[in-house]
Amino acid sequence: MLVRSLRRTAAGLFAAAAVLASPARSPADTQILVQELDSGGNPIGSQSTFLNAGTGSFNLPAPFATPSFNVTSIGVTPTNNANGSGTLSTTVLTTPTATFDATHSLRVTLTSDGFTNLTPGGVGTLVNDPGLSTSRVQDINQITGTTELLTGPVGGTSQFSPPIVLTDTQTTGGLDALSSTNVSSVPGQYTIQQTLKIQITPAGSLNGTFTDTLSSSLDASPPPVPAPGGLVLGLLALPALGLRRLFRRSAAAA
Repeated sequence: MLVRSLRRTAAGLFAAAAVLASPARSPADTQILVQELDSGGNPIGSQSTFLNAGTGSFNLPAPFATPSFNVTSIGVTPTNNANGSGTLSTTVLTTPTATFDATHSLRVTLTSDGFTNLTPGGVGTLVNDPGLSTSRVQDINQITGTTELLTGPVGGTSQFSPPIVLTDTQTTGGLDALSSTNVSSVPGQYTIQQTLKIQITPAGSLNGTFTDTLSSSLDASPPPVPAPGGLVLGLLALPALGLRRLFRRSAAAA
């Protein structure tokens, strides 16, 4: 009876430990901040803020404009896979306004939290992949895409220590700007933040359409599973058993 009681107690402790070890879940939100900047990086006009609650894809409810940019649409898709890997994909469509200033840029900052990893502590790879296109080949489109890994919910994000930041620039006709870096220990809950800095140069008329994208992903792998204590003890005991048999044979031969 004592053995059965100990077994039940141990099982209960293991179950409680598993619950405590599981990452805390919180509602997933995506926040979008849009701001026009002048040539010195100073804000122009007011900042536009959008918030989408939940884990699904999000699109702007309606187009809007800054002094130089008509923002036709912003589409955001956060994806959290069962293995702890997460992806945030963003597409921004813009056209120049009638008061367009070619020295200005558009900064779009997206923060999506609620990414969970059921096996924290494993290694990972953070990927930053900006891209672009134009409706007319003569137009010039440039994007600086930044991917940052954070912890904490929207409105209260805190950086990893040290923060993992990747910045890449890709221009039309240029090389692929995809970059990646290693993550030594993926947490149980994390946030992905993107910053797209978009600068466009229409050639001739202002009728071109500019598409800028950023794909950010964290590819996570579970931590290595340590060998059970009993197995380790058994493996350590094998050499000792072999030596005992050898001593027995030597004594019999004598």
